[in-house]
Amino acid sequence: SMIIVFMFAIGNSMISNHALAQAAMDKQDNYLSFSNTINSYLNKHKTLTAQRLASELLDDSKKKKDYMGQYVATKTLGDVQRERRFYKNAIQLYLDAYVIYLKNQLDSDPTSMLINLSMMYRQECDYDEAFHYLNEAERHCKIMSSIYRINIERARLAFETNDKPDFMRLYAKISTMKSENGFSYP
Repeated sequence: SMIIVFMFAIGNSMISNHALAQAAMDKQDNYLSFSNTINSYLNKHKTLTAQRLASELLDDSKKKKDYMGQYVATKTLGDVQRERRFYKNAIQLYLDAYVIYLKNQLDSDPTSMLINLSMMYRQECDYDEAFHYLNEAERHCKIMSSIYRINIERARLAFETNDKPDFMRLYAKISTMKSENGFSYP
């Protein structure tokens, strides 16, 4: 009878682990869907709608202590501010999102946000910070198309800081990546 109880407990544990895994996947799918919805509003220049939705997610995820939700919402609010050209606000929101990401060791890829953060610093002529966050993006980067975007941003920085040799090297690297991988400008 002890074996039956043990087998029952293992079965329940496996079901519960499967249910937890499924819930986590569903949550990730929900955040992906949320991000796609927000991007759709941003592409249509409906920034206030996007901001309202992201703020609602942030409020909800704070109540639930859902750190992934807080990260996604804060990053998305940064995207909204970037689209509205409030670069200082975008920078702060991206930094806040990155802190949430790091502090909670979230299972997500912050590369795109870090590239955007670097772009915002470049536009504010803070080249040291722009280089720093490109290095952070490269550290987290998992896909070739993001490496392509990082190299484009590095080339822009080289151009703006009058580093002609690095610009020429990066330009050649970007051209090669583009022809070999079929990349286009993001």
